[in-house]
Amino acid sequence: MGDDQGQTVDGNDYIDDLLIQEKYDQATAFIHSQLKRLTTIDYNLLVSIYIEYLENLSPVIR
Repeated sequence: MGDDQGQTVDGNDYIDDLLIQEKYDQATAFIHSQLKRLTTIDYNLLVSIYIEYLENLSPVIR
């Protein structure tokens, strides 16, 4: 995956950056885009981690 400057970026780092910047819609879209790229196990793990992150957000943000 590439960033705005064309640099290669790790998917996990990309998601982390989106979450830090509170760009939840973009993070969700990125995760959905990985459905056919990852194995079922890896995709389910990614979704589980993301859901856990969202559940731990403060109620105001949620």
